[in-house]
Parts: sequence; structure tokens; C-alpha cells
Amino acid sequence: MQEWLAVHWSQIFTLVGMALTIWGAWRAAIILSKTPSQAGEQVIARIAPDDPKDWGELPAARGMLSEASAALDGMALIAVGTAVQAIPVIISLLESN
Repeated sequence: MQEWLAVHWSQIFTLVGMALTIWGAWRAAIILSKTPSQAGEQVIARIAPDDPKDWGELPAARGMLSEASAALDGMALIAVGTAVQAIPVIISLLESN
């Protein structure tokens, strides 16, 4: 086992780094997930409709939703790209046994 670790330490660190990247992208995606009402609550102005259901239609709320959607797409691409990069490393580690 120690010999195997000595030979494959760099691949193991690569996989750990990729796993951390995927985890970070997932955490960021959760934070960026917004519903129209949540976005409206964050951007509510003093001059706004009385009905909280209408807050999601405010221009600032729509802008926030658009930005959050683009950021979620980016996080998904980071996670998928990292997973694709990990495939050859995993195969290499499995074949070395």
C-alpha cells in the first residue's frame, strides 16, 4: 500500500482538489439559488407594492434572478468540467492495481 501511495500521490492530490472544486461549486450554486419572492425580498424598496408576490417583478429582482441563473450555469459547468477531468485520473488509479 505504501508503495502504491508513493507512486500515485500526485493523482490522489489531483482527485482531492477536483472533489473540493466540485463541492465548492455545489455550495456556491445553493447560495445562488433564488426564487422570485426571495429576490424581491432582498431588493425591496420603500416604494414597492404592498403585496409581497409582486416584489419578484421589480426590475432589481429580475436582474438578480438573471445574474443568479447565469452564475448557476457557470457553477454547473465548473462541476461537470472537473468531474470530466477526474475520469482519466480515476481510471489510471484503478488500472494500476
